[in-house]
This record gives sequence, structure tokens and C-alpha cells, in this order.
Amino acid sequence: MLSDIGAFKKLTSLPQAEERIYQHIYQAIVERRLPPGTKLTEEVLADMFQANRRRIRSVLQQLAHDRCVELIPNRGAFVSQPSPKEAKDIFACRMILEQAIIDQVAHNFHINFKTQLLENTRAEAKAHLSGNRSAAIRLSGEFHLLLASFTNNQVILETLQGLITRSSLIIAMYGAGQPSTVLCSCDEHSHILESLEQGQTAQAHALMTEHLQRIEDQLVLEIKSSEPLDLWQALNAQS
Repeated sequence: MLSDIGAFKKLTSLPQAEERIYQHIYQAIVERRLPPGTKLTEEVLADMFQANRRRIRSVLQQLAHDRCVELIPNRGAFVSQPSPKEAKDIFACRMILEQAIIDQVAHNFHINFKTQLLENTRAEAKAHLSGNRSAAIRLSGEFHLLLASFTNNQVILETLQGLITRSSLIIAMYGAGQPSTVLCSCDEHSHILESLEQGQTAQAHALMTEHLQRIEDQLVLEIKSSEPLDLWQALNAQS
């Protein structure tokens, strides 16, 4: 199952020491513990991870390459802040890609897919009930990535992973009220699974469209000021 290795574990070519730091920061961004605009100070990160600043720079450069971080000359590294236009473009792209994923998976759906998706939706529901926000966010994204993995197309999977990561930044930045309230509905995931299991491709297609549209409709695409953040606390929060 995809979650066995972590759906949000984005593989890089970094050396092992840098890879560990990368994954820690990447996961915090995806789980919205590091909001858009957060300054990632080299000195603080070097102290936190007991690494020299050369290694920290290497990690930040990779995060910038993956569109998670913005490097601003003479100012430093900041968690990316997608513009309203970029937010609309990303959800439009997800709509096209995930509709195509539904079509492809529906034509080849089998019991192993059901088992993995059912395990995911149950775990997500449990995370919601227990108030484990980070786990709920991670499992919500994993549902979509599981579907992508069933296409057996690595390019589709990697593309969607990047879009979901950037969606997390968008929701953190533009979510109405508290960003934690803008989450995929595990009930909606369950309904998509039921439609796929029953061979109702058109219904699964429509449900995915409604699902993504509901998330986008909760966004308030206006630039908001961010509050100061304790970097140590955000990166050490339990998921």
C-alpha cells in the first residue's frame, strides 16, 4: 500500500543526511504546520537538525526546485505563497488530471484497489474523530495518490503529488476561517470508492468533480497577512 512508504514522501537525489532534513520540512509543509510565508532561517534549521549550513542550503534549494520554498536574494528562504491565479490554475489542473485518473482506474478496478482505499478511508475517519489534524491531512492526500498509483503511470503519480503539495499551501493560505477546516471529506472519498466498486464510472467521475469543486469553493482568494510562527514548535509537532 502506498501509505506504507508514506504518500507524501517525495524522493530526491539528495545524500542521506540532507534527505532526512528535506523529508522533515516537506512533511511539515504538506501537513500545513509550516504556513505559506514562513521564513526558514538557515541558522535555526542548522541548529535544529545539527547540520552545517551548507547542507541546509542544499535542502532549501531542493525544496525551492519542488516549488515548496521560495529563495529571495538578500532575504532568505520562505515557504511558498501561491498567488490567487496560481491557486485557480492548480485546482483546474487537478480537476482535469483526477477526472482522467478516475476514468482509467474505473476500467481496471479490482479487489486489491478496494482493500487499499477502504483501509485509507477508515484511517482517515479515525483521524478526524480523534482530532489528529496532521494525520487527517496526510491520509486525505493519500486517497488521491492511491488512485493515481493504480494507473501504474509514475508520471501521473508524481505530477499529482506535486499538485497536492501545492494545494496544501493554497488551503493554508486561502482557506476560509481556520485552514484545518478545509479538508477533503472522508465521506466523499467513501462515496467515490463505492461508485468505483459498483462500476458506476460516470457517477465516480461526477463525485470527484464535485469533491474538488467543494474544496476550491471554500477558498477565499485574497492575500492575508500571516502571524509570527515558532519554527521549532512547527517542525517538532507530532503528526
